[in-house]
Amino acid sequence: MATSGVLPISQLPACPLLWSSQDVSEDHNEPILLYLASSRETSTRPAQVYTPTIQRDEFAEVKAVKLLRRGRRLQQVEAVYGQNAGEESSLHSVTPPRSVIPRLRPEFFNSPFFHRFYTQRPILEPVEFCNRYYEYCKGNKDQLQAPGQLIALILVVWAASFGVNEYGVEELYDGQVSPRRRRDRINEMVQEILFLIDIHSILRKPSWDGVRALLLVLPLTQEVQSPMERLAMYEATISQAYTLCSLSSVASVNSGHGEYVDALVRARIFWYAHVIDGVTCGLRGGRILLTDDDLASFERTLPPAAESSGTSSLYAFSSRHAAIPIRIASVCRDVHAALTGPKARQCREIDENKLHDAWEILDQCWKDFDGLRHLGTDGFVQVEDIERFIDGWQIFIFECLNVVREALKQRLVARPSPEAPFLPDAQTSGRTRDFEAITRLYAKAGAKCQTTVRYIVQILRRNLGTHFFQFDSAFIRDGCFFAGFLLAGEGGSMEDIETCLQALREMRWTFSKCEEREQTVRMIWESKMPQGRTRSFTNSPHDDGLRLLTAEHPYARRPLARPISVPPLSLSLSTVALAGPASAPSTACSSGSWPAGTPPSSAGTGMYEGSASSDRASPTSPFSHHVPDGLSLDTAFHHKASLVNHSPLTFEGASHARGGDAGFDNVFYWQAYPSYGASGEISGNQHVSSAALLPGAADSDFTSAHYFDASAVVFPNAVIGHQTAASTSAVGGDARQFGNASSLYP
Repeated sequence: MATSGVLPISQLPACPLLWSSQDVSEDHNEPILLYLASSRETSTRPAQVYTPTIQRDEFAEVKAVKLLRRGRRLQQVEAVYGQNAGEESSLHSVTPPRSVIPRLRPEFFNSPFFHRFYTQRPILEPVEFCNRYYEYCKGNKDQLQAPGQLIALILVVWAASFGVNEYGVEELYDGQVSPRRRRDRINEMVQEILFLIDIHSILRKPSWDGVRALLLVLPLTQEVQSPMERLAMYEATISQAYTLCSLSSVASVNSGHGEYVDALVRARIFWYAHVIDGVTCGLRGGRILLTDDDLASFERTLPPAAESSGTSSLYAFSSRHAAIPIRIASVCRDVHAALTGPKARQCREIDENKLHDAWEILDQCWKDFDGLRHLGTDGFVQVEDIERFIDGWQIFIFECLNVVREALKQRLVARPSPEAPFLPDAQTSGRTRDFEAITRLYAKAGAKCQTTVRYIVQILRRNLGTHFFQFDSAFIRDGCFFAGFLLAGEGGSMEDIETCLQALREMRWTFSKCEEREQTVRMIWESKMPQGRTRSFTNSPHDDGLRLLTAEHPYARRPLARPISVPPLSLSLSTVALAGPASAPSTACSSGSWPAGTPPSSAGTGMYEGSASSDRASPTSPFSHHVPDGLSLDTAFHHKASLVNHSPLTFEGASHARGGDAGFDNVFYWQAYPSYGASGEISGNQHVSSAALLPGAADSDFTSAHYFDASAVVFPNAVIGHQTAASTSAVGGDARQFGNASSLYP
């Protein structure tokens, strides 16, 4: 007789019918019923209920919390670096930036902004590019490859930097909106453009559309690229333009509009690159990549200009208006060879003949621009567009004159005293001749700036209240600022200075930094007002003392219509204290902070300190090298017996600051747009005549002493302290310079 009983669970037979892991409930508290079957009995009865004892994990809750924390940390890491961001996959995985640039609309090309823009930056040929974009919008994707589509996006970014949307419509301009917020929005767009340039190999694969995209985007990268990155990208772009125009045939353009349009597409690219290389590297002392010989070789490949009709007349019109800016770029190269270039800076002597030739050519270019007013529009442009083109370039001519003046000023103060007692007689006589030559050149440069600035004020006053300052500010901003700064520091009238300030206020470009520049001019101006010193041309002993410096040279200026006051270009310490530490002026070189003041020195000894960079200069700039300390201004300007007592105020540029000025972001030559045709004669507005632009023969009763004031010398990139024996006055350079390292190249 079979028996059944209760067995412990450990003694159960290993029989699949009696025991299985599935027989154990997940709930450990549920009893397990074991049924033992007897081979002799047909009925079964349940065995005793056995409840197993299973131990619980007392740290389960703590472990769950720790696992949750670890999971959250992993989620945060994956959100930043992506999932499975190992070393092998990171090389091929690039996270694209957020797409924020809207698509360019066809209506944009009919907007007034586009006409103003390609007058300012005539690198695109509207006959060729606009028609291609229209076909692309209709569905013909072959008309516009990736580089061409990139140009369309860059046009949207440029429009946004002026407050214009993708349709070409001006958005409501709110001057109260934070400029930093607007710049951040534009910088985010530029980051997207640079990413597209990288993934489509625009720098590695030269193409006509690609090089135009690179030339257009360069001025917008001043806050998103380091100075080294901008320099490398600039040189690669200029090299690409030279390679395309030298090695590629005219037929490779394939515009579909004939030989002259194909030639004009190539010509605009080379002209633009040649001019931009001259006006930036030439004036600021960088390395020139395109020479006049390169220009001559390229122009031999262009068809002759034919004044017939259609595309040939368009080609002739564009060539005629491009010629004068190209000549100005050549003048800038001559200035580079004579004064601002690396080789010229190493020479003791200055090539006076080159500088005189440069001044004469600039004067002739001013007159030639006046002559363009009488040539008509040929039905391609409107009269107001020619007026803006001429006015903008004449303002730039003044900027060129001011750059030469500042460079000569630096040479003047960097020279050791010609009468140093420890020098042999031969060296003393040689240094005396060099010093006299620089003094003579600086006197002429100052006369030209003082004469030309009066015409610049007339141009500014005539254009107040128009779109000239709103949409051409990238071209004329430096000239307007230099005019205001010169007038504020050297006795300009209140009306003239207010005209310059109003011109700065009307500029709308995101990177113009007009508020800082306006503040700088206003501080210089207000610092002169409490002094109450207005000098005449006859009763100033200060002028009589300086008269001996340049009385014999032939470049004396004709007297102006009203006397001017030329106090030193420095602010008193009381003005600095009232302004506060956060009110540092921003000239073309301002870093936004006050530099350390020049400590008093002994017995007429000053200290000259060059900074590492400037707001419009780079390590290759003539304004970035150091000069010996201990330069004595008492010896150099021993004719000056009395100086205005002022502590130095210096405007030093930040060292390689990314947020500096845009450098030369300008219009370069004229662009015709036949789609905006309107013919007509020149309006009867009063224009500046250049007949008396440069001073003529010296009057017997007036010499350069009236405008050559050593106390008013603006020393680029320098802090110059000067003390007289009677007082502890100091002459401070305003350290105005011509760009920053990040904006040496557009």
